[in-house]
Amino acid sequence: MDQNGPSANFLRTCKKYDRYEDIMQFIEEGSTISKSAWKHECKMEIKSHEQYIYNLECEMYKKTTLLRQSNIEPIIWWKVCLRHLDYIRACTLMVKMLAGEEPLQINVAKYSSDDNPLCKACSQNEIESIPHFLFACPGLEEKRSIFYEHLYDLTAKAHTIIAAHDYKSVLLADFNISLDSHLHKLGQLAQSVLQMYYIRCSRSCQ
Repeated sequence: MDQNGPSANFLRTCKKYDRYEDIMQFIEEGSTISKSAWKHECKMEIKSHEQYIYNLECEMYKKTTLLRQSNIEPIIWWKVCLRHLDYIRACTLMVKMLAGEEPLQINVAKYSSDDNPLCKACSQNEIESIPHFLFACPGLEEKRSIFYEHLYDLTAKAHTIIAAHDYKSVLLADFNISLDSHLHKLGQLAQSVLQMYYIRCSRSCQ
């Protein structure tokens, strides 16, 4: 039997929904049931199977929620926006990068006809990733100096973050400071990143 043919697919489906033995019995005994009766049995079996999977997933979800922390707080960039509306666009970009949905070539190449992940703002033939964008792209050097100024103003870890291209500490605002008392400075940091992104876009379109 052709393993990719309709008969093989049919038998695999029967196995999935526990109807394989019935089919074998029909073949061996030469007996059949009416089309409507068979359709009804299959429909009930599929419904029962899918209900079982659904219940199992719900049970797993209930168990995993027990592992969640009870003291969940809003992300820091949301707090910045709440206090300083001027930084909404900048904070939105920070959240997108944090979520891995940043509009850089490394992501754009996945979902568009332009499948080239290399940075268009410089001629270094480097993939335009978050570390490249924040710390390395020569085309953004001028605006990056402002980003670094705000970073040094916020944390004593700035030199270490820059040297290691530690973008996660930037996006998570892991600066060993009281974040709630530095919301304006965090907004300025996010705004400097947004300005870098604007320059990146203008250079990419040239």
